[in-house]
Amino acid sequence: MFRKRRTFNKEEKSYTFASYINQLGASFLGTDIDRYILAFFSTNIQVAIYAVATNILKKLIFFLPHTLFKDVLEPSIYRRYDERQSQTELNDIFQIIINLNNYVIFLILAIFIPLGRELLSFVFDKEYIQDAYFPLLVFLCFLIIYVFPIGLITKSIKKPEYLIYSKITVILNIALGIPMAMKYGALGIAIATALSTIAKNIIVFILTRRIIKLDIPFYSYLKLSASVLGIILILNTMSSYINVHVLIKLLFIISLYLVMNKFISIYSKKQKNILMRFFPKKIYGFVTWII
Repeated sequence: MFRKRRTFNKEEKSYTFASYINQLGASFLGTDIDRYILAFFSTNIQVAIYAVATNILKKLIFFLPHTLFKDVLEPSIYRRYDERQSQTELNDIFQIIINLNNYVIFLILAIFIPLGRELLSFVFDKEYIQDAYFPLLVFLCFLIIYVFPIGLITKSIKKPEYLIYSKITVILNIALGIPMAMKYGALGIAIATALSTIAKNIIVFILTRRIIKLDIPFYSYLKLSASVLGIILILNTMSSYINVHVLIKLLFIISLYLVMNKFISIYSKKQKNILMRFFPKKIYGFVTWII
C-alpha cells in the first residue's frame, strides 16, 4: 500500500520557507564569506590568523549552554509556549538563556584578556601573537552578540519571517568588510562581522518586540563585567609581586570567577526555579551551587 502524501497548510509552508531562507542568509553572514574577502583584499598571513581565530570561535560556540543543550531546550520551550501562551514566561526564558551563555562567555573573557598572549604563544610564533590577539578578542566579545537568542523567540511565536528581514545586513557585512580588510586585515574583518551581527539582532529584536515584550538583562551584563574587571585587576596586582605558570593563573581565574558570581547571582528566584526544570534531578545540587 502506498502511504498518503502529506500536505502542508499555508502556515507550515510559510514557516518552512522562512526557515530555509534564514539558513541560506546565515551562510552568507558569517566567517566563510569573510575569508573570501580577506583572501582577496589582504595577505596570506592575515587569512591564516583569521582561520585560526574562527576555528577557536566555533569550538567555543559548541560548548556554550545554548548550543550544547539546544536539542533539549528548544523543543521544550516551543512546547511550553504552545501550551501556555505565556509571554511573561517566554521573556524569563529569553533572559535565562542570555545569562547562561554570558556566564560562560564572560569567564572566557576573564581568562583571555589577561592570559591571551601567553596562551596564543602555544599556537603562534612571537611575531604573530599580537596580530592574532586582537581579532580573537573581538570575536570573543562578538560571542555575546552572536548567541543572542532572539531567533529562538521569533520561532516560538511563529514569526520566522522576521529572520529574513535581517538578512539585509549581508550587504552591510560586505560593504564594511572590504575596506576594513584592506586596512586592518583579520582585525578589520572581525569588527565588520561583529557590527553586521549587532545590526541583524537589533532588527529582529525590534520586530519581535512589537508582538511580545522582551527585556534584555542589562543588570546581569554589568555584574558579569564587574566580576571580569575585578579578576583582571587582582591578577595584574598579583603579577607585580609573584610570577607563576600560566596554568596556575588559569585555575586561579576560574576559581575566583565561580566564587565571585556565586555571591553576585545574575538570576532572580523565579528564573532559578524555571531554569531547574530543564535539568535532571541528579545534578540539582551542582546546578544550585553554580547559579
